[in-house]
Amino acid sequence: FALIQALHKKLPTENIQMGFHVTKCVLTNEKVFLTSAKGDVISAAVAVFAAPPKILSKHVEFLPSLSASRVRAMDASRTWMAGVTKVALQYESRFWPLRGRISNTGLRTGANRPAFQVYDGSAANDK
Repeated sequence: FALIQALHKKLPTENIQMGFHVTKCVLTNEKVFLTSAKGDVISAAVAVFAAPPKILSKHVEFLPSLSASRVRAMDASRTWMAGVTKVALQYESRFWPLRGRISNTGLRTGANRPAFQVYDGSAANDK
């Protein structure tokens, strides 16, 4: 997230498009033209898609068309954790134990229990 914030600060406000649901990407010799679901069109020297390849191949029309092998590769890519509920919580201070450099919730694992992946983003010296 820090990278996104740093880039955001460097870009002019008029160059930032929020909620622009891209449905079409047209590449010409000079520019990239992006069309939104509402029919709005913007142009840029470069476009970067921050979405899983599988989602792009299903929901964005590319012109010129992508090669068949590229579309197959995009379609075959896994959308990691797509079907998993994600929750982010922030607390004023850490109240859970640290075990060495590893933090966990102390939840028991095993059959017939939810699978958890917990990431502690706290700095090592947070108290």
